[in-house]
Amino acid sequence: MALTNYETLVYALLQAPSSPIALIPTATIDSYINIARNQVAADGECIRTTATLAMTAGVRSYAFSAMTPIGTGIGSVIAIRSAQLGGGGVVYIINWERFAAYYQPDASQGVVTLIAQQGQGVNGTISTYHVPNGSINLSLDVTCLPIALANDSTPEAIPELWTDAVPFYAAWLGFQQLQRQADAGLMMDRYKELMKRGRELATPSELPDLLPGGVGAQIAASHSPLSQSPQASR
Repeated sequence: MALTNYETLVYALLQAPSSPIALIPTATIDSYINIARNQVAADGECIRTTATLAMTAGVRSYAFSAMTPIGTGIGSVIAIRSAQLGGGGVVYIINWERFAAYYQPDASQGVVTLIAQQGQGVNGTISTYHVPNGSINLSLDVTCLPIALANDSTPEAIPELWTDAVPFYAAWLGFQQLQRQADAGLMMDRYKELMKRGRELATPSELPDLLPGGVGAQIAASHSPLSQSPQASR
């Protein structure tokens, strides 16, 4: 969706006699739109692509910013779902606590078989085991944020199933600025409905737990322990 289309939709949601839309300049609306797009991308995990990471001999820690995601309109990597060596071979992802306790003390060099994430979001970092023993390419399945929309020529990386939610989050920010909390609450409710609908429509009925927004995301959102997941009871 183009930036001007988003602007039109947001202004339509904000329009009311008691609150002229002129109170919020277009530059501010554009800022709200781009904030909303980041929220949609992170909330829905809807920008999923492949990224490459060039690892160097003797270096075991890498920032997400060193990864190169493939695709148009895609910005920063925020999460990793799987990894494999460029020449073949699965690289397992484990939690940081286990990595720090059992693998980080071992600085031996060799083929990378494990990675663990410590830094979060756009400031994410990973560490490897073993320490790379040469120049190695890692191929990663990642979720990302979009680049900011500057004008109508900027490509939109958010899939259409989720673009409908963007104006409602932006309008929520707008109503917050206008001190209209009841209207803001309505916009947030609608945003949540559209995000849920986007994930439901995009997730196939075949092996749905393997996709973003499945059981893993539900557990994280509810702060439930892994022992309560459906997989743990099987």
